[in-house]
Amino acid sequence: MNFSSKSQLQLINLSYNDFFSGILVTIGALKKLEHL
Repeated sequence: MNFSSKSQLQLINLSYNDFFSGILVTIGALKKLEHL
């Protein structure tokens, strides 16, 4: 039980990290486009 909840939290954490890094990349790309 403890092991499965731990791995579930890790999966959620990984998906959140991917989500936020994707947002940061998108914001960075938009700022670069604004400067052009």
